[in-house]
Amino acid sequence: MDLVEIAATENNITMTNVVARASHELKLGEKRLICSALSSLDSMTAKRLFDAHVKNGFSVRISAQDYAAQFNLDESTAYAQMKESCDLLFERHIRFEEKAKRGVVVRKIRWVSEAKYAKGEGWVELFFTHQVAPHVLGLRSNFTTYKLKHAAGLDTTYAWKLYECLMSWKSTGRYSVTVEEFHKVMETPISFQQNFKDLRVRVIEPSVKSINARTDLIVQYSTIKHVRKVVGLEFRFMQNPQAGLDLTASDTK
Repeated sequence: MDLVEIAATENNITMTNVVARASHELKLGEKRLICSALSSLDSMTAKRLFDAHVKNGFSVRISAQDYAAQFNLDESTAYAQMKESCDLLFERHIRFEEKAKRGVVVRKIRWVSEAKYAKGEGWVELFFTHQVAPHVLGLRSNFTTYKLKHAAGLDTTYAWKLYECLMSWKSTGRYSVTVEEFHKVMETPISFQQNFKDLRVRVIEPSVKSINARTDLIVQYSTIKHVRKVVGLEFRFMQNPQAGLDLTASDTK
């Protein structure tokens, strides 16, 4: 298994559009740790990427010092967050829904096959499975790419997940989704699913506000109604011209 040392926030995070739009089951600390690890893959050579893709996955070691710098934390807080996330990540998975001849097939794959941390040394190491590798190594089309520094300031998993969904539709500048599907992607609690106001006040508006304030995108959204019921959402977005940051376009199939 190929070991990758962590890289700086200038590096890109790449994942297939399918993963960008799937359910991840990650809390904020876990999301940060995963994305910190994925950003290091941007510096891998083509041969190492290919080997990790066709063999048995890859591992990434992340230091508390680098993690603290990426997310503007002190090192002790960074390591505590990394350790907690490391413990939880072993149980997390990505959930896909794939259309079948009769209904829908639900597929789940684990993010990592192993996770470890070194007491007193300030690092954690994640071992990504060969099932995950094709979705995060950028070796095929239809992928989403963004820089870690563009998302590092996001302070909720809802905002980060919405940002990834928007970036997966970057070439169109528009993300349309049913309310039902949006709940699945955002993994909202049942109470939010029963009351659109809760979804709007607790998820949509804070996430849009956070993305506008902390990332390289400018976002607006509108609702789609059937009679009086909100049944869909449309997000329109563009790169913030004041950000002055280079972005990598993604396909949208």
